[in-house]
Amino acid sequence: MAFRRVVLSPHLDDAVLSCWHTLDDATVVSVFAGVPGEGASGWWDRLTGGDDSAARVRERIREDDGALALAGADAVRVDLLDEQYRRNGSSPRVAEALADHVRDADELYAPLGLFLSADHELVREAALELRSDAVLYADHPHLGIWGLPGWVTGNGGTPELDVDAAWRYRMTEAGLHPHSLTPAVHKLDDAAFERKLAAVRTYRTQVAALEHEAPFDQLRWEVTWTP
Repeated sequence: MAFRRVVLSPHLDDAVLSCWHTLDDATVVSVFAGVPGEGASGWWDRLTGGDDSAARVRERIREDDGALALAGADAVRVDLLDEQYRRNGSSPRVAEALADHVRDADELYAPLGLFLSADHELVREAALELRSDAVLYADHPHLGIWGLPGWVTGNGGTPELDVDAAWRYRMTEAGLHPHSLTPAVHKLDDAAFERKLAAVRTYRTQVAALEHEAPFDQLRWEVTWTP
């Protein structure tokens, strides 16, 4: 049986932004890829210039098709709704929705999900509920909004900010144990980085907002934690 790698992408871009080095021949499962009802409108869509969220999600799916084709990955999409469209306060049953997609994976990657997005946290929690051997990845651009630690980039980081301490604090708050996880830095070479940037820019509707959140030069460094 062929080796099967599954990368969980909370939204329609996270795997490409954060886990490019794993994507060749992988299956990317985009979790919150459901199309909302006609007339729906979400705050992120408004930020990025979309006033019809159903149309915007369909557009983002087409963008994702193009990006994953450049990555050499297969696409699977789960029809859970993005948090910007959930209005009733209910918590989606993520583990139940993902169980069949991850059960037979030889490797499973999930976002670390420490900052800014409840959806990322939900995917991490579901992944670890289903698979204790899930590898966690640093989710760009959220995890790098205040820069990357020096141990990641090798350039000393930002002296005024202890980003590593913030990461560790949030990991502990999330019930993770930093000392029991083995981090690895995957620095993309120039050719791989250019291919990744080309794929990222395929997300035409998202690029401006993402690049304002954190500079794209940080995308060269991808980080994973293995239990």
